[in-house]
Amino acid sequence: MATTYLIIAHLLADFILQSNRLVAWKMKQFRGVVVHVCIFAAVALLVLFPYLGYWQTWLIVGAISVFHLVIDQAKINIALRRDAYVMPFVADQMLHFSSLIIGGHYLNKLSFELPSNFFFNNIYTNATAVSVVLALIFLSYILDVLFFQHNRTRKMNISKIASFVGIYIFYVAAALLML
Repeated sequence: MATTYLIIAHLLADFILQSNRLVAWKMKQFRGVVVHVCIFAAVALLVLFPYLGYWQTWLIVGAISVFHLVIDQAKINIALRRDAYVMPFVADQMLHFSSLIIGGHYLNKLSFELPSNFFFNNIYTNATAVSVVLALIFLSYILDVLFFQHNRTRKMNISKIASFVGIYIFYVAAALLML
């Protein structure tokens, strides 16, 4: 289940909570990338709250965050140098996904116990509830990515837009399969 929560954190931080303004800042200054990665780390720790008592959680989220920073900065450098956005984006997301799978694998070995009277106990460990959350994230994002990518370059055709949406669908499907 931890892998699914890492994927949720990534979807939230990389798509929902990353405004167009933050994307522009990342493209201009390294500090923008650092802020983005800090947002990811905060969201990851928030969704992994039952695991926070383990030092391994902090280490894994830290390692994924550093890797996220390196990946994003490399993607920006390549995209700016080559004036290409689709392939660097796809590679970026595949590398992020790999780091989430590896980190989640180790976190899944840890056990946690929520207090029986804890409100989220019936939600946090409920695969159906998590599926609904993923569906809501997906629906709220699809239109935004379509408009953003279309506005960034008027040359973008439907096949390029489909690749961005396809990556997102891949994440959601993978997260659901890991429940």
